[in-house]
Amino acid sequence: MLASYGMTGPSGFANAPGVGGSRWVGLAVIALAVCGLGGFLILRPRFSGTGAGQIALGAASSPRATTTLIYPAGHGTPSASGTPLPLWMLLAETYTPTPLYVNTPRAPLSIDQYRAAMTFYEAADWGNFIGSMRELARMEPEAADLPYYIGEGYRFQGSHIEALRAYDQALQLDPDFGPAYLGLARARRMQDPRADVEALFAAALERDPDLGEAYLARADFYYDRGDFQAALEDLQAAELRMPASSEVQLAYARLYLAIDEPIEALQRAREAYGLDLTRLETYLVRGQAAAAAGEDSEAADALGTYLVYAPEDAGAFALIGEVYVRQGEFELAVKALDKAIPQLNPGRVRNWAHLQRGLALLELGEADAAVRDLEEAYETQANSFILNISLARAYYLQGKYGTAFLKMQQTETLAETDGELGQVYYWRALCQEERGELTAALADWKALLDLPLEAASLQVRAEAQRRSLELQASTPATTRATSTLLVVPSATRTPTPTRTKTGSPTLESQ
Repeated sequence: MLASYGMTGPSGFANAPGVGGSRWVGLAVIALAVCGLGGFLILRPRFSGTGAGQIALGAASSPRATTTLIYPAGHGTPSASGTPLPLWMLLAETYTPTPLYVNTPRAPLSIDQYRAAMTFYEAADWGNFIGSMRELARMEPEAADLPYYIGEGYRFQGSHIEALRAYDQALQLDPDFGPAYLGLARARRMQDPRADVEALFAAALERDPDLGEAYLARADFYYDRGDFQAALEDLQAAELRMPASSEVQLAYARLYLAIDEPIEALQRAREAYGLDLTRLETYLVRGQAAAAAGEDSEAADALGTYLVYAPEDAGAFALIGEVYVRQGEFELAVKALDKAIPQLNPGRVRNWAHLQRGLALLELGEADAAVRDLEEAYETQANSFILNISLARAYYLQGKYGTAFLKMQQTETLAETDGELGQVYYWRALCQEERGELTAALADWKALLDLPLEAASLQVRAEAQRRSLELQASTPATTRATSTLLVVPSATRTPTPTRTKTGSPTLESQ
């Protein structure tokens, strides 16, 4: 009887929150923020696939030519040693850094030393970069940009105390050197993420109104404080001054995800991808945005590539696991979630991952394992329809028909669409048949047939019609005549054509 609907359930219900129907991406993004590369990433250097960094106070890299991946994203990037190839090696053309924003003319005797320093800078060799800049500072003791660069080198090393000292030295040489105020703001936020550095950003922009990186960094500051409108305004200002910056587009994408505008977020993530394919963060954010927008194939490709290079990111594994569930790739989903769950901290995020794995295991027919995961998720998602209907289904597969019936009774009160009601009627009817409650089963089959046509597929309705006729034929006439008096569907079963909810569950309902 169940063959028509796969191992564990029908997919022919309108707005069904089962496989392919639930979009729990808001919580997935939280998982990434907790375990992955959350935030705007403008407090750290920009890294290419080789590990080479770009000092953040500069426009983003620009492609010299259109680039394409040699290996399809998501299929891994093997090498002879088993180590993933750097992203830049997968490109037909390479990216080169644009000139630094601070571009002070150098004395003739300093030019070669400066070029050598920039070679270390491009290779993210911060120790030698700092040493070269110190040599330059001895040659040009009045140049404020040199201690500033030294501060940047220390900041990229994660040494915020030394960075703060260097930025202060730059301001001692030139109190109107705007980038040094930006450096101070960034280093203070490294020291204390809750530090109020708004005055430092204002000082930087007062002295250098075209300092695009200051707008970008302040957007991150406002984002962290939840002031999304101020963050958006600063991103717009940054974009005017840095039109080819992938960092700006990534910041836009994260912001639009935060305010629940996934389509715009995905467009921005795609623009960032087009500007610089060597940024690993691009694949993560594009995967997040694609998942939020329901573009599951794109999400799987982007996240698959990202995870080749970030195999410890539990949040990303959790998100791609959900994507695989929606795609019907249940074995891949279980493998991904097996990697994610042990690394996640106890709480809502981990419970959400348990739910996703439970859904996948249920579709694979592994009822016992599914029950363990779903019951684990129940702690923080007791009011989730998808969790409760899935538990009812799992109990049914275990042959625990009484437990399944009680769970279905509870689940009915959580149904908000006709499609969800249809699932309750379908599974409860099957359960009642197994319990020998044929009159009650007949009532549920009839209730399903009374739902609006769009609530269930023709296949499901045909199954309900067949079962109704069989039960009517096998039920004594006296019972048939009074069946509607013996079992009256509750008020929540009454078809309500006005139910038109199509959105995914809210975070609170999860």
